[in-house]
Amino acid sequence: RTRYRFWGYVMNDYEAKSHYRNTDVAQSYDSQYGPLQLSNLRSKLVGWLEKRAFTRSLEHTRGGGAVLDVACGTGRFTSLLLTHGYKVGGTDISEEMVSIARAHVQDNPNLLFLSTSDAENLPFEDQEFDGVTCMRLFHRIPPDVRLQILRELRRVARDWAIIFFGMTTPW
Repeated sequence: RTRYRFWGYVMNDYEAKSHYRNTDVAQSYDSQYGPLQLSNLRSKLVGWLEKRAFTRSLEHTRGGGAVLDVACGTGRFTSLLLTHGYKVGGTDISEEMVSIARAHVQDNPNLLFLSTSDAENLPFEDQEFDGVTCMRLFHRIPPDVRLQILRELRRVARDWAIIFFGMTTPW
C-alpha cells in the first residue's frame, strides 16, 4: 500500500481504489452484476441470494427516509433501495461506476444524488442519513481501512446500516 494526497487528504492506496476506476472494468462489472442483467449462472445465483438477503435486511429498518449507498458501484443496490421507496444518495470512488449507475437510476424521483467520494472520508454531515448501506466492499479492503470506513458509516447514519462482507470459499 502507498499513501497519496487527494484534495488535501492523505489517503491509503489499495487495489480496490484503483481497479474500478477503469471504464472496461466498470462495464464488465455491470454486465456481470448490474441491475438489468446477470451474465452467468454463478452470477445469477449470487445476485439472487444477495438481493434476497438485502431485501430481508430492509424489513428490519424503519422504512422510508434517506439512505446513503456507499460504494454504490453501478447502482444495483441503489436501484433496489429506490424500488422500496427510500430516498437514496449513492457514492463510489469510481466515476466510471457512478456514470453507469446514473444511466440505470437517473429518472427516479427519489434519487437524491450520485457522486464520487472516498468511503474513508465521506463528505457528509454527521447523522445526515437515516441509514447507510455498503455492499460488496469490505472484503476488498485492508482491515485497518475497514475500521475507518465503519467509523464513517456510523458517523453519517442516524439509525441503521446494512453491510455486506463476502467470502469466497469452495463450500
